[in-house]
Amino acid sequence: MFDNIGGKIKTLAKVVCGIGMVISVALGLRAMERYASSDAVVYGLIIILVGCILSWISVFILYGFGELIEKTSSIERMMRMSQPNANPYNNMQYYNQQINPQNVNSQNNMNNGNSTQTWQCPRCGGVNMIFMSACQKCGNVRPDAVNQNANMGK
Repeated sequence: MFDNIGGKIKTLAKVVCGIGMVISVALGLRAMERYASSDAVVYGLIIILVGCILSWISVFILYGFGELIEKTSSIERMMRMSQPNANPYNNMQYYNQQINPQNVNSQNNMNNGNSTQTWQCPRCGGVNMIFMSACQKCGNVRPDAVNQNANMGK
């Protein structure tokens, strides 16, 4: 139902425009037929012309919204393809977890000489910020974060 919603919105805009134009033409022809005079022909043509233009202009916002959604979806798809190993654990719950600084500073094998503001993943070697409890590159949970979470339950 929500697949290709941008395309569906754009199609709706085209349909609304088409219906507006058909109604404008019908009203213009009706005015020409009803009042069979030279003025009626001019008014009928004006109704047709103005009605079609207004129908066309009125769907700009709806069509533009559909275009915006399509472009946003294509940007999202391109970003997902450019990050094939995207980390499913890379969300705010991991950023907001509190850590015990003594555990990180006492384990030099995790830092491997890096600043105390980072830690290195033992699985892939990725360097991560200290507040991250999972590796941004591979999703591996930081070893001292596992120990700390186990201690918090006691």
